[in-house]
Amino acid sequence: MVKQYRYVCSVIICKLIVRIVFGSYLYYGRVVLKRDNVIPLLMLGNKYFVDNLKTSCLEHMQQFVENEPVVYLGHANTFACPELQATCLQHIMCNLDIVMSSADWLSLDIDTIVSLVKAPDVVTSCEFTVLQVQIQ
Repeated sequence: MVKQYRYVCSVIICKLIVRIVFGSYLYYGRVVLKRDNVIPLLMLGNKYFVDNLKTSCLEHMQQFVENEPVVYLGHANTFACPELQATCLQHIMCNLDIVMSSADWLSLDIDTIVSLVKAPDVVTSCEFTVLQVQIQ
């Protein structure tokens, strides 16, 4: 019960902090982007048509794509950012064995996985292992 209460409180506090940072950006025109606030700020920038914030978030994500390439790929598709999408796919292809061991790997759709396996410049120890992990 206490753990659940703490989790709910931390989620509420995180959302509140992101809203404050968003409001601060609207007022001052500056924001400090971090790993834990870039995606919510991207969503708010997209929702409220704040293109400069959206662009800043996408550029930040592109610089730090190695942190969460699968998650960032999903957001690149959602927000129609081909540059971020290409960067994510390139990182995934170069580090496929590492990315496959992450929990986010299972969120990739089968078409993306097949295109990754078929890519001529993919770096993996075994293509069969890629499909085997996806089947599980």
